Amino acid sequence: SGKHWLVSGAEFEYIRIRLFVLDGLISVAVTSKTLGMRKFTGASETYAYYVVGSCTGWIFEQMTPCSNLRGRFVFPVCIGNLGLEEFQIVTDKDWSLLLSPAWTHASSGEAMILGPGSGAHHKNAWRIVGEPQDQFEIVLNFNEQDQRKV
Repeated sequence: SGKHWLVSGAEFEYIRIRLFVLDGLISVAVTSKTLGMRKFTGASETYAYYVVGSCTGWIFEQMTPCSNLRGRFVFPVCIGNLGLEEFQIVTDKDWSLLLSPAWTHASSGEAMILGPGSGAHHKNAWRIVGEPQDQFEIVLNFNEQDQRKV
């Protein structure tokens, strides 16, 4: 997908890579004897996040970034006639950057989030249960400390 990091240095050189996520800002610090310390920072808003599920007809529907809190994205859901909705979250419409719960049919706060990428399972989806026409909001919040509540 063309999204990767490349770090180079002298043969057998020790390179320290640290990833930081704070208030929706993503930073990577690389330290080595040859390069010294380099830091790269970007916001989670540089990516688009999409809900895909029964509530969207299994097509990509973009989440809305919150204007007052960086790193938080929302998507409104209306429960259908079956009384439940299932969904996953996909980064940049790229299935290799899928976010999913650790097990299928997980409710909010139950399962650790997997992904983006290889750790996520395409068969696992979150489930919202309610009465038909109930209104909910799917929230993706990179500021949340508990990874079950992201």
